[in-house]
Amino acid sequence: MKSNTRRTLMKAVCLVSLTFQNAAFVQIYKYSRIGLPENLYIASTAVCIGEAIKVVFSFFLMVTFEKSLQDICDFFYESVVTNPLDTLRMCVPAVVYVLVTNLVLISGANLDVITFQIISQLKIPATVFFAILFLRSSFRLLQYLSILILMTGAVLVQLTDIEDVVPNAIHHESLVTTKLMLSDKTLGIVTGLAACVLSGFAGVYFEKILKAYNSTVWSRNLQLSILSIPPALIASFAKDWREIRDKGFFYGYNNVVWIVIFLQAFGGLIVALSVKLADNVSKSYATSCSIIVAGASSSFIFHYTFNSQFLGGAALVILSVPLYAITFGEVKVESVKLEADDEECFI
Repeated sequence: MKSNTRRTLMKAVCLVSLTFQNAAFVQIYKYSRIGLPENLYIASTAVCIGEAIKVVFSFFLMVTFEKSLQDICDFFYESVVTNPLDTLRMCVPAVVYVLVTNLVLISGANLDVITFQIISQLKIPATVFFAILFLRSSFRLLQYLSILILMTGAVLVQLTDIEDVVPNAIHHESLVTTKLMLSDKTLGIVTGLAACVLSGFAGVYFEKILKAYNSTVWSRNLQLSILSIPPALIASFAKDWREIRDKGFFYGYNNVVWIVIFLQAFGGLIVALSVKLADNVSKSYATSCSIIVAGASSSFIFHYTFNSQFLGGAALVILSVPLYAITFGEVKVESVKLEADDEECFI
């Protein structure tokens, strides 16, 4: 009984922490991108540094809470030499997450902001679909309804942020910039949909690995971060090689940029722990709730005012949480412990 209570408490702490981490990251990231484009840091390099910092964080947490240095060496020897299939298995989410990041950038560059925000919410039903497919989860009708309400509320809140919250001068500038950037709407829609599907797939895939195999969340996160660095570097140099060559890898870095990077790394650890203790659908709820927290903090920091659309969207998001949680304990998730024959099929 005490064990269940403790696990529930830890789950709640992780999801609440993820909500506030996301809200803080969004606000500070936006602030870090203010200025002339030629003076800004190269965002793709920050992703690479964030993955490297996650390696350090995960290694420190493994040593502190779980394993000795010898155990860590043994773990990686077994993963790479004795059982290379284990490393290959972790390469899948590592590569897919980097691919998703780049697809989102392409989609954002070819779509107007409203269309982009609406499409981005499709990652929630994609996550549900893969949870049913991979984890054999079953959701009740009330939970499907709550997911629909969550998506609707999130879209309303984000559209308010675009249309009403941003000051007129910035709003006008962003609209002009967006119109200049729109080159292929079909490409934007296709890449946006692909990003949603792959994001849902990678999240549930990683969740199944965490829950199906006898390994700790920190060791898996360390693996994931190490394996994410090469594709992140390849993507960064492929996309921004000229800029990196001319300006340098760390061009434009300041204290705010480093805060963004550390928040990104910290968020990756919280996501892994949230997925281990809860699931990806609950993580999606936490992320959507962070939109409201970010909006509310903006009203205090930047003196933004919200209309009825924002308040209505926020109310829908808040309503969807207890609707989903009411029957959360009744959601049936079959054991994700893989049989030997099933293991290769999963890869």
